[in-house]
Amino acid sequence: MKSTPIQSENVPRVSVVTSLARARVVLLFSLAAAGTLFGRAWQHLRWDAPFRALLWDENLLSGLLATLGVTWSEWVSSPAVETAIQGTIRGFGGFYLVAGIVALSARRFSASAPIDPPARPAKRVNPFIRWSLGLATAALALLALLYWKDKAYQIGQLIEYSLQVGAPLFLLWSLRGLSDREWWLIRLAIALTFVGHGLYAVGFHPRPGVFLQMTMSGLGLDQEGATTLLLLAGWLDFAAAALILLPQRSLVRAGLYYCFGWGLLTTLARIWSNYDLYGWESLLDRWVWESLYRLPHFLVPLAVLLGWKRVN
Repeated sequence: MKSTPIQSENVPRVSVVTSLARARVVLLFSLAAAGTLFGRAWQHLRWDAPFRALLWDENLLSGLLATLGVTWSEWVSSPAVETAIQGTIRGFGGFYLVAGIVALSARRFSASAPIDPPARPAKRVNPFIRWSLGLATAALALLALLYWKDKAYQIGQLIEYSLQVGAPLFLLWSLRGLSDREWWLIRLAIALTFVGHGLYAVGFHPRPGVFLQMTMSGLGLDQEGATTLLLLAGWLDFAAAALILLPQRSLVRAGLYYCFGWGLLTTLARIWSNYDLYGWESLLDRWVWESLYRLPHFLVPLAVLLGWKRVN
């Protein structure tokens, strides 16, 4: 008796492609969100966060403190206030840790949602997942604003956090199914992040010394060569950001390929450029978490490459 091979006649090829593309996109967004949240958790639990940029702002708080009968010197020198600030930082760290675990496990709640549906019923996503990712986005947005204030309101400092802030939200969207508008907003976040990087690389904002140090030690360049390379990279960042926002798909993909490659290199640079300067313990404690929260800088462009307009 001649055997008949199993045919997937009842499963159209396009739906199989959609399911595979969607699974990859959700996985990449999950890893991007979890990396950001775990990196920030390590920072808050082990190191510090810029909450004092707000809570030690005399111009902002002196009036409120005066109404409470507290002088500014009492406020900034109070052990109780310092304990409360440290407790707040550690509390955010604990939340980021839980949210990172949620981001890693969220994919199991997304099996029925298509990648590009006509409608996105929110009930398809577990409410706990939805709230956790929403609050994580809000917490990361607050952190970005605190860094922005701490850096004298440099616009590059604010917009370079677009992918990190958006990573949990992008994961939530992918669990529901991404609309054309949301794909465009993700592309906008990629463009803003790389414009923010470029503003520092070309010297529009004061170029951080760590940029030069990583470029010199990681590539074996002198200061002049590192400065030239950063200047070139900054202008390429601007060009890639412009390409990503254009309507031509081929140009968008060209910009995304650049962002994926350069985002991967700059993420790994935190580790490889400091490998010879620090022992393994210091390397893991100080630099790995900085690489973790930069995972969206290359994983999100890769997710867009694999998922956007995947099904015609």
